[in-house]
Amino acid sequence: MPCKPGLEELLKTLEEKKIPRIVASSSPRALILKNLETTGMSRYFEQVVCAADVRFSKPAPDIFLEAARRLGVDIHKCLVLEDSFNGVRAGHAAGAVTVMVPDIAQPDEEIRTLYNRCCRDLHEVRQLLLDGQL
Repeated sequence: MPCKPGLEELLKTLEEKKIPRIVASSSPRALILKNLETTGMSRYFEQVVCAADVRFSKPAPDIFLEAARRLGVDIHKCLVLEDSFNGVRAGHAAGAVTVMVPDIAQPDEEIRTLYNRCCRDLHEVRQLLLDGQL
């Protein structure tokens, strides 16, 4: 699976700023770990939280709440980056700052009411972080 444009630059910036990072995905853990290894991105993440780690998967907020708990960070100070509607729903329900970076599905009226921001790609997310807007 190819990485989204701007992923490595964003992760390097987060690492330089000592901002903790965790993968919180509904995918099976083995698939997540395989993708992280094959793309070389595993070094940027402290942990992985998957559907098997929580009672309810997305759109329930459980995955993001567990990720915040594991990092020891208040969920309201967490940034959730999502490309799926259920992920945006989950990030919003958790109380995290939720940014949608659409992949295939473009946000509809409902989803636009749930995210804090929509970015065209991860380069834009990185720039907003550097500018102090996220």
